[in-house]
Amino acid sequence: MKAIQTKDYIDNKYKRISSSVSSQFPSYIREEHPGIINFVEHYYKWMEENGNVLSQIYTLPDILDIDKTPEEFVYYFVTEIMPTIPYNILVNKRLLVKHIKDLYMSKGTESALRFLFRIMFNENIEIYYPSDVILRCSDGIWTKISYIKTTSSTSINILGRKIYGLESGSIATIDKVTSTAIESNQIDVIELSNITGSFLVGEVIETRDNLEYYASILSGQIRSVTIKEKGAGYYLGEEIPVPTIAFELAKIYVTEIDDNGGLLDFNIKTNGFGYNSSSTETNINGKGATILYNVGAVVYDTGTFTSERGKLSGACVLQDGYKYQEFSYIIKSNQSLDKYKTLLYDTTHPAGMLLLGEVIIDSDNIVHSISTSGSEFELTLDNMTLLNNINVSNYEMSIV
Repeated sequence: MKAIQTKDYIDNKYKRISSSVSSQFPSYIREEHPGIINFVEHYYKWMEENGNVLSQIYTLPDILDIDKTPEEFVYYFVTEIMPTIPYNILVNKRLLVKHIKDLYMSKGTESALRFLFRIMFNENIEIYYPSDVILRCSDGIWTKISYIKTTSSTSINILGRKIYGLESGSIATIDKVTSTAIESNQIDVIELSNITGSFLVGEVIETRDNLEYYASILSGQIRSVTIKEKGAGYYLGEEIPVPTIAFELAKIYVTEIDDNGGLLDFNIKTNGFGYNSSSTETNINGKGATILYNVGAVVYDTGTFTSERGKLSGACVLQDGYKYQEFSYIIKSNQSLDKYKTLLYDTTHPAGMLLLGEVIIDSDNIVHSISTSGSEFELTLDNMTLLNNINVSNYEMSIV
C-alpha cells in the first residue's frame, strides 16, 4: 500500500486512509474479492475513530501546536522549553511558551528582571545600583541653565519642541516655559538645551514640526558687564544704574572692589527685558567708572550642581568591596531574597554581578505598586516591544 503523508489528510476528511483503500488494490481484487476491500475499509475506519491509533496520528500537528495541544501536554512544553521557570507562574503558560525567547534574549537586563517578577509574583520591583552613590573624585555634574525671553506669551504647548532662529539659523530644544508679566507685557521665559548657533536679539524664532505652529520675537537681556574704567569710591552692594531703554530694567550690584573702591566685579541679579543692543555708560554714580553692558538673546545663569555626587557632605559612601562596588545591584521587593535568588541565577541574573535583596514591608511604600485586579506593562527587547496585560484573577496573560 502506498504511504500517505500525514499532512495530506489532516483537516481533510476526503483524504483519510479509509477513503483511499479501494484505489490501493489491483483491479482484479476489486472485481473478484470485494469483501476483502470492504473488510480493510472498515478496519481503517475503526482505526480512525476518536481515541484509536490513526485518530491520534491525525491530531499530532495539533498536539505539537502550543495553542491547540490538550491541557495535559502543556506541562511538557513548559518543562522542555523553559525548564528554569517554575510551573506555577501567574500568566497564561501557552502564551509565555511562545514568547519565552524574548526573555532569554534579554537576559541580564532590567527589562528581563522586571518581566520575571511580573510573571512570578505580579509585582513591580525597584532595581538599585549601589555604585551610583559611591564617592568619586570630581564626580559632580555642573550645569548652567540657558534661557531666552520672548516679546509675547503663548498658550501653545511648545515644551520639548525645537525652535529655529530665522536670521541666525540657530536651533535649540525647549525644556521649560514660564509665563510672567512685566509692566503691561506678558512674556515667556524659555529654558533651552542643545543649542546650536547663536540666537540674535530681535530675530523671529519658530517651530518647524507637524504640531501647532509657534513663532515669537527674541528680546534682549543684559547678560554680562565689562569694566572699562574702575573708578574709585564704590562700596560692596552698591546698585549700578543701567540703561533705561527697556521694558524691565536689569538689577546689577557691586560684589568686589579694590583698596580704592574701584570696581572689580558685579552680580547681575536680574537681566532685564527689552534691550536692543549693547551700550557703554560713563562716570557711573559720579565715581568715574566706565562700563560696557553686553546685551544678548540667550542668558546663562551662574550654574549649579545637578546632584550630590562627589560631595563629601552629600549622600555618597566609600566603596566597601561588597555592597558598595561597581558590580552589585539590589532588588527592592515584597519578596525575600531566598524566594527568587535561585530563579534569578538560572534565568536573568547578569553574569559577574552581585545580587542583593531588600524586602519592602509596607506595600504602600512600594514604588509603582500595582493593583491585584490587573495592570499593563511594557517589555522592550532588541527593537521588539511586547505589551503584556496580566489579569491576576484569571491567571492569564495576553500579548497584543
